Amino acid sequence: FVLVGGGSTDSGAHFGKVVSKVPVHRLTDAVDRLLALYREQREGEENLGAFFRRIPPSTATERLKDLAELLPGDLGTDDYVDLGESQAFNPEVMDGECAS
Repeated sequence: FVLVGGGSTDSGAHFGKVVSKVPVHRLTDAVDRLLALYREQREGEENLGAFFRRIPPSTATERLKDLAELLPGDLGTDDYVDLGESQAFNPEVMDGECAS
C-alpha cells in the first residue's frame, strides 16, 4: 500500500490516505514519481506532508496507475518475490484445522 499525507502538525495528527497498491519491487519507481509530482506542483516552500494533504488523493493515484496494474503478460519474476525472500510466492494447500 502507498499512503500519503500522514503526519503530525500544530493542528494535530493526520492519517495518510491510501493512493495505490504496488508490488514491493516497483516501490522505488512509485517514490520517484511521487517526489517528481511534489517538485512539479508544490506551492512555494510547501513541505512534502502539507503538499500531499492539500492535493486530491486521486492526483497521486493517477501518477502511480500503471505501477499498480498487474496484468499477467506484464509481470516479471520479481513481482512474485516478497522482500527478504529469494524465491517466488507459492500457495500451498495443507491439512489442518484452518484448511477445513
